[in-house]
Amino acid sequence: FEAVGRDGVETGRAFRAFATTGTLDIPPSALAIMRELFQGASVSEADTAKTMLSTLNETGEVIDPHTAVGVAAAARLRLADPTTPVIVLSTAHPAKFPEAVAAAAGLTRRRLGRRRTCRPGRNASIACPPTPRREGLYPRLQEPDVSATLHTLDNGVR
Repeated sequence: FEAVGRDGVETGRAFRAFATTGTLDIPPSALAIMRELFQGASVSEADTAKTMLSTLNETGEVIDPHTAVGVAAAARLRLADPTTPVIVLSTAHPAKFPEAVAAAAGLTRRRLGRRRTCRPGRNASIACPPTPRREGLYPRLQEPDVSATLHTLDNGVR
């Protein structure tokens, strides 16, 4: 819609054609605009697992496979300005993928459920290597509300 100049008629034509043919016919000018705005990357299962482990080792955060794909893809982006911040939004929790997390990072469901953020001096059983996150390079925007998440899972969304 945006790439065709907010032209509802052209957008409607494209969707009707797609419904009929199963092919999306994008005008060349619109495709050029999209290629200027968007980049794509593919990430193998092996790279997904490597990213889960490297993220855990570098930041202390356990991420799910979907988030790992986003992190790995973001690392492959060729930005015009390499200092441009990149944000990967995570919409899943690693506990939903215990087998993948165990295979990639060695964390079992039991250990994942008990995992705490490493706080030097407070968690003697967890090694606390210096990481960029603890140096303030990766600030957490908002702590997850675990009780609200569990309530929603138990009772559904109202």
